[in-house]
Amino acid sequence: FKPVHPSSNQFIPVQTSSSQFKPVHPSSNQFIPVQTSSSQFKPVHPSSNQFIPVQTSSSQFKPVHPSSNQFIPVQTSSSQFKPVHPSSNQFIPVQTSSSQFKPVHPSSNQFIPVQTSSSQFKPVHPSSNQFIPVHTSAPKEP
Repeated sequence: FKPVHPSSNQFIPVQTSSSQFKPVHPSSNQFIPVQTSSSQFKPVHPSSNQFIPVQTSSSQFKPVHPSSNQFIPVQTSSSQFKPVHPSSNQFIPVQTSSSQFKPVHPSSNQFIPVQTSSSQFKPVHPSSNQFIPVHTSAPKEP
């Protein structure tokens, strides 16, 4: 079983053979069911109480308490993503075969570089909420 908010004195039944759950913001007293065989998720800014589903083959991550503004690093070999500034509540999807990234504390306005072999973005200053496209292999015009 998994408890909802302690003050509710309720417990939600769980089938632990394959079904697992991810919490939204604690104040919401809600849990979203997750199929952990292949589907993962990435949180947007905690204040939004939303989670965006991610389909990937191996990546996993665990959010810490939303108030901490910290996320545990993600190691994966399939699709990745990199967050823009948390205030934007947006994530830009990245399709790549090897890149990895780790967000640092949002207040630092810093992002760790992403090394990858496919099309990428590189972030400008997070406050701008913009990403500059990177053309790793310019197409030939006829």
